[in-house]
Amino acid sequence: MTISLDNFLQDLQSEGQLDSKGKFTLDMGHAKEKLAGYLLEKTEDVLLKLVQTGVAAGASKLELESKATHIKFTMHGAVFPPKSLGQILNYLLGENESENRALRHLAMAVNTAVTTRPTAIALAEWDGQKEGILYRWSSKGKETLPWRPGRTAQPLATFQLMRTPEEYKGNIWHLLSQRDILSMLFGTKRGWDPDRLMIHERGCWCPIPLYMNGRLMEESPLVIGRDRATHQDTNLKHKSEFRLPCGPGSQGVRATTRKVLPWPTHEFPPGPYGAIITAGREDAWVEVPSYLELTLDGITLSRAKILGTPKDTFVRVVAAADGYKTDLPGLKLIQDQQLAQLTSWVLEHAAQMFPAAGLGNSPNLHLARV
Repeated sequence: MTISLDNFLQDLQSEGQLDSKGKFTLDMGHAKEKLAGYLLEKTEDVLLKLVQTGVAAGASKLELESKATHIKFTMHGAVFPPKSLGQILNYLLGENESENRALRHLAMAVNTAVTTRPTAIALAEWDGQKEGILYRWSSKGKETLPWRPGRTAQPLATFQLMRTPEEYKGNIWHLLSQRDILSMLFGTKRGWDPDRLMIHERGCWCPIPLYMNGRLMEESPLVIGRDRATHQDTNLKHKSEFRLPCGPGSQGVRATTRKVLPWPTHEFPPGPYGAIITAGREDAWVEVPSYLELTLDGITLSRAKILGTPKDTFVRVVAAADGYKTDLPGLKLIQDQQLAQLTSWVLEHAAQMFPAAGLGNSPNLHLARV
C-alpha cells in the first residue's frame, strides 16, 4: 500500500507542536491547500531540494543513491534541531514559517515526494553521540524508532523513499528508453540516467563533495567554448581566476580541485568562496559566450548572458545567492533590489579584472534582458 499526505497530516494533527512558541490547531483542508502551493514543478526536483538541504545544513559530504526501487540521501556532518525531522511538514505549515533553510528545503522535498506514491518515507538523524532517531511513515502510520548508523565519527541525517513494485518497474523501462545502451556500457555521459544528468547539470557548483550511486560527481569546467566550425561544445582550462569571499550563512560555490593561479594583483581570500570569476581572449577557432550563473545552496537557479565585454574577450561568473528571495518552491530567484545588488557587485569586480590582466579598459558589464 502507498502513503498519502493524510498520513503526515493526521500525525501533525495529533502532535500539533511547531516550536516553543506553543501549539496551533491544524485544519486539514487548509493545510492541504497550503501545501499544494509548495509542490515542486517536477517530481524529480526532489533530488535538487535534497542537495540544497545538505548544503544549507552544513554537511561535509553528500551521498545520493537513486535506484528504480528507492532513493536514499545521506548528509554527513548535518545537524538538525532535536525532533525537527519528526514533524517536517510543520516547517511549511507554521504561521511563523521557519527561517531554517535546510528544514524548508527538506520539507519541500518530502511534501513533493509524497505525491510519487511511495510505500514509505523515512527520515533519520544522529548527533554523533547519543542514540539516533528514525521516523518512518507508511500505511501503518508513523513509527519512531531508535537508530544508529554504521561506523561513522560525525553526525549525519538521511532521507529514504521506497517505491511500489509497479512504480519501479515503470521506472526501469522509462530509464532504459532514454539511454544509449552502448554509452551505458562504456560509461560515457550519453549513458547516464536522467537523475545523474540533472544533478550534474544543476549541482555542478555544489561546494560539498557529492556522490551519486557511489561515484564522486565529475567537475564541470568554468569555461565552455563553442567550436566555430562544428558548433560543438569545447571544455577549456583557464589558468587564473578571481575569487570573492562568502557571505554569512553560506557555503558558497565549488572551486576547482586543479591548481589555478590568482588573477593579477589579486590574492585568494580564505574559503568558502561566494563567487568565482575568470576572463580571457577568444581564439580564432572557439567562441566563448559570457555568462553569470547564480546558485542557491549548491543548486544553479539562473543563467544569464553577460554583455559589454571588449571585442573577442569573454567573462564567466558563478556566484552564490544563498538566503536571497525565491518563489514558494524555492527553485527560482526573485528579481528584487537585493539580488540586483549582488549582480552589480560581482560584475563590478569582473570588469576590474580586464585592465589588471591587459584585456582592455574596464568595460560596462551588464546582463542581457530576458
